[in-house]
Amino acid sequence: MTWLNTANAGDKVRDLEARWQTDVLDACPDVVSILVGVNDMGWHTLDPKVRVIRVEEFEAGYDRLLAPLAGAGTNSRSAASVKRMPPLACRRF
Repeated sequence: MTWLNTANAGDKVRDLEARWQTDVLDACPDVVSILVGVNDMGWHTLDPKVRVIRVEEFEAGYDRLLAPLAGAGTNSRSAASVKRMPPLACRRF
């Protein structure tokens, strides 16, 4: 198995969308792991000048990332299995 990490610190869903095709889909991965959302939902609390990203906007962008994975599969042999997990900050201990 080859592990390809295309993370960019500070990216938001819209940034990931802009590079999704070249960084992820063109690689034809068998497995895709996505950890995104903290920057979308949290930075405006630290810097009031940062644009607030509405939950609906985040959700729509995230769905656009997942659609090609579930629709065409991540490689030419089969469709990808898409599993959603709650963000780390939302876990209750």
